[in-house]
Amino acid sequence: MKLFIICSFIISNLLAHVIQINDRFTSIDSSKSQITIEDRNASLKKEDIFQLDSNYKKSTASYTKSVFWTKVDLINTTDKDIALVLRNPRAGMDKIDVFVYKDNRLMSSYLLGDLREQKHRVLLSIHSAFYVTLPPHVPITIISKMENLGPLSLNWEIFNTSVYSYDNSIELLLYGLFGGVIFALLIYSITMFFTIKDLSLVFYTLHSFSSIWFIYAISGIFYMLDIGLNLYFLNVSTWSAAYLLIAMQGFFVIYFFKLNKDKNIFYTLLLFLSFLNTAISIVMLYQMFDHSWIEDNLYFNAGIYLEILLVFIFSLYAVYKKKSGSICFFVGTSIYLVSIIYTAVLMMSDEGMSYISSYVMMSDDGMSYLSSYALLFGLFFDSIFMFLALLRRIKIIKENNEARELIMMEEARFTSIGKNLGNVVHQWKGPISQIASYMTYFEAVLARENKELLYKEVKENLPSIKDNIEYMNGVVSEVYQFYSQNSKVSVFDIKEQIELVTRILKDRLILSNIRVDIDCDITIKITNYKQSFANILMIFFDNSIYELETKKIKDPYIRIKIFVDDDHVNIFFSDNAGGIEAKDIHHIFDHSYSLKGQEGSGIGLYLAKMLVVEKMGGRLSVSNSEDGAIFKVELPTMIK
Repeated sequence: MKLFIICSFIISNLLAHVIQINDRFTSIDSSKSQITIEDRNASLKKEDIFQLDSNYKKSTASYTKSVFWTKVDLINTTDKDIALVLRNPRAGMDKIDVFVYKDNRLMSSYLLGDLREQKHRVLLSIHSAFYVTLPPHVPITIISKMENLGPLSLNWEIFNTSVYSYDNSIELLLYGLFGGVIFALLIYSITMFFTIKDLSLVFYTLHSFSSIWFIYAISGIFYMLDIGLNLYFLNVSTWSAAYLLIAMQGFFVIYFFKLNKDKNIFYTLLLFLSFLNTAISIVMLYQMFDHSWIEDNLYFNAGIYLEILLVFIFSLYAVYKKKSGSICFFVGTSIYLVSIIYTAVLMMSDEGMSYISSYVMMSDDGMSYLSSYALLFGLFFDSIFMFLALLRRIKIIKENNEARELIMMEEARFTSIGKNLGNVVHQWKGPISQIASYMTYFEAVLARENKELLYKEVKENLPSIKDNIEYMNGVVSEVYQFYSQNSKVSVFDIKEQIELVTRILKDRLILSNIRVDIDCDITIKITNYKQSFANILMIFFDNSIYELETKKIKDPYIRIKIFVDDDHVNIFFSDNAGGIEAKDIHHIFDHSYSLKGQEGSGIGLYLAKMLVVEKMGGRLSVSNSEDGAIFKVELPTMIK
């Protein structure tokens, strides 16, 4: 009986560090069963590990130049072969040398780690992983030598092949979802920048790009994809991207909340820390060539933590001040801060994981699983909520732009009314002068008290007076018709609208001896905004007349050619004023860009393009010919 107890005690001690694999095995973490040895001088050999016991009790290590050895013993307690996958939980481990022994004889070896070329991997994945087959009842020993410039995970996650495949698929799905969503938001923000020209969109784009790079580099996605990047660059770019994404978030805060206008203490600190982290991001890339100062990263990390904390404090301040988009930004920043604190605690020590897992009533395996994706989820929700805050900003900007465009259109309308009232006054001068002459003559005749002569003169000159009054009424009617046109969609004749504008501008054209040629032999009617089209024509005529008058062009003309092309009408409006200079032609439709100096507002052609494109559903372009500028207006025959 005593002998049995002694034998049982010896056997149980011998098997204490042996991981037993049976039919029901799914997965296990090796940290509680392995031997871990810190080799500070890098003097040990793989054969020495069999004779040594653990001198390092944790399953993780922080920044260190030490080499770590581990020994894991496995035994298959079944009567058939079992295939397993061993995976290091930390993607991005630099070098892991694996030696597999059976009955203390070396059976196979593997060169793993992200500084080894992908072709050396027997199992190419985002982690360092390899297959091992356990024969029945034969002890297998796995010796590992681990080196890493950053933090290390010293344990192995052991899976049966089906569990590994499922776990790996879920992992890749999560990273794919993250990259797909953030990349879509990135593309949208770039597109919106060219529309509303808000710098916060640029910094959001850079933040999103840095987030994708950081997550895909640190998770091993880039390594697994084998896209031809230098492995040392890929390694150090992880740290570089981490600093850059924090810096871009700082710049985002400055421009999104317009701190560059307030210039308070938040502005000063965020600007300093953002530039500091940008500089560190660039300096980090130097580690490709010199690893000697890797431990200094711990000091550089202070810049990241300070800026994250400052951004969080500001988010609270922004909510208190009820700034637009502050609630969404606060939620995203809070989630990100929690994910960083959570990851940092788990990385620092095994005790941290045990403490948190007991507090939230979750197993260590569950906590380890969550810790793998904490930064992924943190950055994902941070980017999402930053984007939601941006959407709020975009909505406000669009509303303000729409209001500004309405005001601009009314200003342009009143300016045009003022100019055309001047044309009316100019056209009325002749008839009014003639009517005044008749009235003076009638008064003179009346003073002579000659009723027969008065009757005769009135009878003879009354038709001429009526003609003048009718002419004046016609001028006013044309101007009234121009400005009272329905702003709704209607059917109208293109040529009739052009002739209406030329009649309104008749005296001005005659005074400047400008010939107007209309090349349109057929009746072309379209269904669109009649008033908008009339405004566009008035802008073109006004600009051409100004250029022809200012440059004193000999034999000036304005030529309009119209033809139908399928379901579109093409209108070419040209003159012989010499055209537009190359440096100006690309900006001619920009708001507030004018070639008239102090006389111009820069609204006319900007308004014309807005009316053609946004209201009438067409296209407007400009080019130069030998004689002058040609504006091409392409309008649908029926607006949708």
